[in-house]
Amino acid sequence: ELANVMPTGAYLEKIELNAAEIILMGSAESNSTVSWLMRNISLSPWMGEVKLTEIKASPMNEGEVNFTLTIIARAKQINRGKT
Repeated sequence: ELANVMPTGAYLEKIELNAAEIILMGSAESNSTVSWLMRNISLSPWMGEVKLTEIKASPMNEGEVNFTLTIIARAKQINRGKT
């Protein structure tokens, strides 16, 4: 599902799973690319609410940004599809 929500110009570097949260860390070509990613995640049927935890200019690549997103997983996903 992550591959389906990633817009062009957004790259994931780390994924962490903590209880009901999914934390995504990565880089993007612009702030608008991060916004597009957040929109795609919010429309996903298995991902829940998405929050922008951090965004800052990339020290390595001028014009790019590094971001951290926190996704509150939907209960159905946490229970691996069990109802």
